[in-house]
Amino acid sequence: MQTHQRPMANQPTMLGDTSPVLVAVFTLLTFGLYLPVWYLGRLSRLNGLNSAAKLSNRSAYLLLGLYLMNASGVLSFVGGSDIQSALMLNTLGHALTLVTGMILISLRLRVREILREQYGPRFSAQAVLSWIASVILGEIYLQAKMNRLPTPAASEAPAPVARPVQLQW
Repeated sequence: MQTHQRPMANQPTMLGDTSPVLVAVFTLLTFGLYLPVWYLGRLSRLNGLNSAAKLSNRSAYLLLGLYLMNASGVLSFVGGSDIQSALMLNTLGHALTLVTGMILISLRLRVREILREQYGPRFSAQAVLSWIASVILGEIYLQAKMNRLPTPAASEAPAPVARPVQLQW
């Protein structure tokens, strides 16, 4: 069994070598708006991997729309000035935050699944993709893992895993 090795400097990975620190800094500086951009920027490369799981750009665009709606303060201008309207808008804001979090978790786990199907047999003990770290640390963890993955050669690419048909929302 072959162990995982970091790609050489003259052999870039197909998924890019963005620093996880930059992912964290951009996410903080943009108040989270960078997260959907991160997914949109890697969508075609991740979907190009030999995996039955694929990312949908609809989820990333929906996430971007929800972030923009929350960040722009649109909700604060919709209601009246009474207390009941303010409480309703506060509840709506919490619901949007919950939906945004659920979309983020599903995207993180989908990226993890794509990477595991592509590189699963070649992961060493140190390179195992943890689902807990994928959910909690998110894009920072996933980017750090992607930076360590070699570019898949056409001859080394595993065959896609047969999966039952699943309904997508």
